[in-house]
Amino acid sequence: MEYDGKYKYQVIFQDEYNNLYLVGFYDDLQEAQKDINEDIKDYLLDGDAYDNDDTLSMECRFGEDTVLGELKEYPSTFNMCFDKEIYVEDGVIYVRGFVFR
Repeated sequence: MEYDGKYKYQVIFQDEYNNLYLVGFYDDLQEAQKDINEDIKDYLLDGDAYDNDDTLSMECRFGEDTVLGELKEYPSTFNMCFDKEIYVEDGVIYVRGFVFR
């Protein structure tokens, strides 16, 4: 779904201890990735959890040419959402969010 000016993305980060942090509200999900990457940059990906063909960056970040790829929204029970489970050396962290009309 391409952003058409009618949506607002709420982004939440959940750390390895299940603490929830509001990253913020954004008009564009790709714009949110910059702030999310700032929150997850100090984590180290669990190399055993990801298949890597050596052309992708193993940094803990979202974006083109990274193991995590781009954040993508999908239909959920009540509306669109996005959710990414990330395996890191300290456990599992999550980036989650909702799309509001």
